[in-house]
Amino acid sequence: TPLEKYLVETYGKTLDSEVLKVGHHGSGSSSSQDFLNIVTPDFSTISVGKDNDYGHPSARVIKRLERVGSTVWRTDKTGDIVLQVGKSNVVLE
Repeated sequence: TPLEKYLVETYGKTLDSEVLKVGHHGSGSSSSQDFLNIVTPDFSTISVGKDNDYGHPSARVIKRLERVGSTVWRTDKTGDIVLQVGKSNVVLE
């Protein structure tokens, strides 16, 4: 969260992005609402092991992502995530 706060204060709206690789496997300490309100990702990827002992990703983080309208792709649900990024779209392969 401190790094996200720094990024928002330093870079502001230039952080706006179509795709976000969610930090720290989607733990509760990542992807604060203030950060997501600036980044406003259309798509978010979470690299996380299935049935991990840490409970990642956090349900709170998932709700935050949904609140900003982001489609969430998770490796524990889909396996490898491969995106093809074009000038006008992002496609999950």
